Amino acid sequence: ISRRNKSLTVEQIESQITDRIAEMEIEDEVNLLIAAAVNNLNLDQQISDLINPGLLLLDTKINLESDAWRSQLANANSVMSQLQDTLNDLLLRAATLENTAGTFEEFASSTQATLLGYASSINDLADTDLTIQETLQNTSSTLSYLQAEIEDIYSLLADQNQGATSSEELAVSQTDLSVDTLIVQQSATFYGTLYVVGEAGFEHKVVFNDDIEVKGKIYASSDQAGSAVITANATSTKVIFQKEYEVAPKVTITIRGDNLILYGIKDVTTKGFTIHIPEAQAANITFDWIALAVKGEGTPPVIDSLTASLSSVGFGVPVELWAQVSDPDTTSNDLTFTWSFEPSLGSLSGDSGLVYWTIGQDEVNENTPVTVTVEVSDGSNTVSQDTVITVLAATDEEAIVDNPSPSSTEPLVVLGCTDQSANNYNETATQDDGSCTYPDSASTPAIVILGCTDQGADNYEPLATQDDGSCAYPDPLAQDSGDDGEIGSATL
Repeated sequence: ISRRNKSLTVEQIESQITDRIAEMEIEDEVNLLIAAAVNNLNLDQQISDLINPGLLLLDTKINLESDAWRSQLANANSVMSQLQDTLNDLLLRAATLENTAGTFEEFASSTQATLLGYASSINDLADTDLTIQETLQNTSSTLSYLQAEIEDIYSLLADQNQGATSSEELAVSQTDLSVDTLIVQQSATFYGTLYVVGEAGFEHKVVFNDDIEVKGKIYASSDQAGSAVITANATSTKVIFQKEYEVAPKVTITIRGDNLILYGIKDVTTKGFTIHIPEAQAANITFDWIALAVKGEGTPPVIDSLTASLSSVGFGVPVELWAQVSDPDTTSNDLTFTWSFEPSLGSLSGDSGLVYWTIGQDEVNENTPVTVTVEVSDGSNTVSQDTVITVLAATDEEAIVDNPSPSSTEPLVVLGCTDQSANNYNETATQDDGSCTYPDSASTPAIVILGCTDQGADNYEPLATQDDGSCAYPDPLAQDSGDDGEIGSATL
């Protein structure tokens, strides 16, 4: 330009070009466009991994190119070479994006064509006589077009992500993941070891399903441990919890100092408890206490008796085992019975409180005592009880089969239903085992026989089950056989 227009020097042209570029604020406009695109894009993990590095790289390259334009505008060939490299890299990334995200194929093709047009404009700049002003105007127009394309991207991504919620599951498979802040709106599952270097805080209830190992100290709240004082001349003091427990806690107290006096705890509730002493003391008495709550404990079951129908048995003879259990806060159907045998012999039929145990043939070669244990659980508490039954060898077993009467002086216990009105009444049973069944009145209608049910009536019907008011009685006058005009006492 300087050679064609002798009135302008190279320095003047450089000054004018520098001023015009500064007035157009290309760098600021590009930075704003890129920043807006980065902030507003809401891509899934795969698209984000492809687009974000490109946007960051584009921002970096444009900053570098802008600095080069301001400091080395005279060396236009070098500037265009660097810009060409940047465009080639963007073309490559656009092609990668096209292959990876099929839903963005149209956008990728449009963007690639735009970048090719931009590259063509840059190449034509080196071979034509276009002025710097015309080139910058074309660049500004191209940037405006790019801005419109980015807005189309936002619209397309918004349509794709419409209906997505924060409850979508995100699986992180990287071996090492480093983030400054992690916010989880709902639930999170960690497989493996979770190691927290800094402090961890929980605003709500935390449930641990396994043991907890603490290598440091435990600092409890004022509702879990504390001190209480029974003042002089008093016999009790009440501790009130700041926050009510869900269930009444277990409270343990210890007395301070050398006071050898009796003391106790009473009135333990979810809201507090009372420490009391039998006699007032002349000085204050200080106690330390600890309160721990056990959820779902309830009242444990009680095994009232464990009965076996035989104390010794051979093979093939079933032994009836019956555990009578009482539990005030658990129904019998909700109790769990577990039977075990030591040594492990025989087979078991049933899984309730009433089972049958049978020894198989040739299981023992000599008389063997077997410990029978039953464990009863209500879900929170488990109790157990055992008894011993002797398993007889074959020779002793044959003697028992021939003479089933017990050799000892103890009475033979025969379990069964002892209620004569039951369907399954067992006349040989000596102890009721709770197995009695009765007719179902709802399904078996009662037979009704109408008639006179008064035995003093002339027409008394012994088979009648319901009186129908038809009873007839003898005439007292007709019954008198005398002719003296008086009613005999027999008639009365």
